[in-house]
Amino acid sequence: MVKDNSRISLGAYYSRPNAEDIMRAVVPLYRVENPRRCEYFQSGLNDIYRIESDTELFFLRLYRKDWRSQAAINFEVDALNYLHSRGVSVIKPIPTLTGEYVITVDVAEGQRHLIVTDCALGSVPDLNNYKNVMSYGRLLASLHIASADFECKYDRFNYDSAHMVEAPLARLAPHFSKFKVKWSQLARQVSALADKLISSDRNPVDCGFIHGDAHFGNVHQHNDGMTLFDFDLCGYGPRALDLAVFKRFAALQGKLDEWWLPFIDGYREIRSVSKLDFSLIEACMALRYFWEASMMANTLFEVQHWNLTESKLSKLVQKTEL
Repeated sequence: MVKDNSRISLGAYYSRPNAEDIMRAVVPLYRVENPRRCEYFQSGLNDIYRIESDTELFFLRLYRKDWRSQAAINFEVDALNYLHSRGVSVIKPIPTLTGEYVITVDVAEGQRHLIVTDCALGSVPDLNNYKNVMSYGRLLASLHIASADFECKYDRFNYDSAHMVEAPLARLAPHFSKFKVKWSQLARQVSALADKLISSDRNPVDCGFIHGDAHFGNVHQHNDGMTLFDFDLCGYGPRALDLAVFKRFAALQGKLDEWWLPFIDGYREIRSVSKLDFSLIEACMALRYFWEASMMANTLFEVQHWNLTESKLSKLVQKTEL
């Protein structure tokens, strides 16, 4: 029995560090001239903080515990530096005074990694201007061209069956496997979709470095230029996946004609898309939907039990039946 006056120590599943502590302990590790303030900005898969100096603006990303290994984050940093060196407009990682890009901090739940980048100037482009949408298509095409020779010594996940099918199924199994018929159908369907993306001599899928999350929320426009940011989902995989993310974003907003058509036209101005790769976009859209649904069951984050119902499983079966 716990006595009334005893102290109880509880661990933390997730904590959000104070911006004041980051300002005091982390910002001095970087070459930031006259830093004025650090403030919490937003949370998604990770926590983002805004660092302001007299003349510059930076963003700090604090990765969730166990979400990304230090090697995986170093891959992201190397990719950004490589793209920046090739003239692609992406955010640039900022090293510490000792030349490190990824540092580790102790928080209530354990250790978390962080990086600091410069700021993507401007704001989300006006989507009602077709020229802006075309420009984004051209920017993504330039990224695919520039990254053709990118190689990295650090380990990073590939967008293969293990990442897009096996891991999501493992996350969803505790919630859906009791619905045996529908669960078996879903597993067959997503496996068949992933098989379409396997490249071979007879099925030469265009694969390489991809952004992984190229919707309009991850690009800013400043004057006539655009800058891509948030490469947390980057990796190696079919280039059709990057196109599918944008097309799904347009479809969700009911803007396929207004957004998708000028986007793919802009992309094709810079880089061609084979008939095979174009045919894979629908399969990639379905797999993206499946992956996003599985993240509701990711125990690294808040498991959304209220969404993991039989009706959700039925919708997954419907959405992956191509």
